[in-house]
Amino acid sequence: MEQQVGAPVTSVSVIGAEFLDIWNNHERMAGFNRQSLRFHFNLYFKECTHMSQINFAALSERGKACSGFDAEDEQVLLAEGSKLLPHLATVTEQFYQDLQQIPAAAPFLEGRIDALKATHQAWLETVFSGPYDEAFAAQMHKVGEVHVQVKLPVEFMSSGTLLIKKHLIPILTRVYADDVELLGRMVKAVNGVTGFCLIIMQESYQSSLLAQELDKFMAITGISRALFNNLASAYKDDNSIAAA
Repeated sequence: MEQQVGAPVTSVSVIGAEFLDIWNNHERMAGFNRQSLRFHFNLYFKECTHMSQINFAALSERGKACSGFDAEDEQVLLAEGSKLLPHLATVTEQFYQDLQQIPAAAPFLEGRIDALKATHQAWLETVFSGPYDEAFAAQMHKVGEVHVQVKLPVEFMSSGTLLIKKHLIPILTRVYADDVELLGRMVKAVNGVTGFCLIIMQESYQSSLLAQELDKFMAITGISRALFNNLASAYKDDNSIAAA
């Protein structure tokens, strides 16, 4: 049965003794929306284990399914990707020329262009070299985390993917001018792998931003990271028993 907002919480099996003290301390929680508190704890408990122990194999499979990046795409990139490597410096140069025309991107580029170009080209080389396994997914997830740390708006990641393809597809048409069938397979594979990377990087945005909100939430409530991990584990175990 759902508890009344403001009623004492007594289920130690779910949230633990210290949180009971915080929840039931009316002085400490004065002015705090307790219904919102319960809602957010419910959400955070579900996400906490996901944030700390990401299953990159599962994330990789999900990203491939959502982007349409299939085994055929992987095979053709592993076989043909090396032909793109000599062109990636040009793609990177054109990519940053485009970004410099976007006023909102200026704060993220100022004084860092050369370093960003080197990092971007190295990232592209990874994208078109593979292998496209869980280690690759973990690396793409880390790229997303870095973008969160510099507070890059998530829409720039989508825009960046489109700008990369804008400059890469004309190169494909030249490299595979004599093999239309292979050109088609490469265009499909490039669309697939860039979508795959984007999905994983956006996933890292979601988990990283949630982690930031969690830090704020713990600061408000006074709950330690160790306690919260215990609470999340208790919540997971409690719900596993209930679902059995």
